Amino acid sequence: KTFWAPWIGSSKPTIIAIGSNAVYRLSDNMNDEYAREHHLETHGEEFFVPLAPDVSVKGEDLHPAENSFVALGDVAAVSNIVASLTRQKLSFQERFPNDISFAELRNNPSLLVGGFNNPMTLELTKNLRFVLGARNEIDDTQDTNRRWQLHASEDSHDTEDYAIVTRLIQRQGDAPTLSVAGMGQYGTLAAANFVCSPTAISEMTHHLPRDWTNRNLQLILHVKVVDFKPAITEIVATHTW
Repeated sequence: KTFWAPWIGSSKPTIIAIGSNAVYRLSDNMNDEYAREHHLETHGEEFFVPLAPDVSVKGEDLHPAENSFVALGDVAAVSNIVASLTRQKLSFQERFPNDISFAELRNNPSLLVGGFNNPMTLELTKNLRFVLGARNEIDDTQDTNRRWQLHASEDSHDTEDYAIVTRLIQRQGDAPTLSVAGMGQYGTLAAANFVCSPTAISEMTHHLPRDWTNRNLQLILHVKVVDFKPAITEIVATHTW
């Protein structure tokens, strides 16, 4: 329980900020036309409209679906975190970042789930040592020659991911914040699994100074993905302050 002590010691509910993915939906007119042609009227909008490589889609037929879609890996990450908080009898609220103010995060313990898809994560960690850089990179801002790059498969069958775990407890009176931020959904899930695992936390302590419990902390995790699941997670860098 040492890792979670700042959250356990708070009388306020923990805010879980869940990142949502950038998704466009086809317009009702385009979906309805395809449904009529293929007799899919009873399927609602839960079908794919196949588009040939030479087909053009008008801008008016693409609608941003903001704060609507969450990756399955992020959903699983939230489920694991909620289970961990529940075991420790902590109250919580699940919210999208657009429904949270920075004042609330300063006054309430928080958990940020997601990396590039969570603006709260990007804003609150942008000045720290380890940051999400390009779309496939984590940078060490104190050593410009040090970075971790993800070589993703072109067929979307991911075989690895990286994630940053950030635990902020020393911020001039602000409430504690914990961020689990993968480059992709598997990294986020692996990071959530890590912070919810007593075994992983025990192993982590071997990489840290003895007084780590009273310090801010960042970890970089390398994740091997097998059959669309994080299979092996290892610590590749740490920083405390």
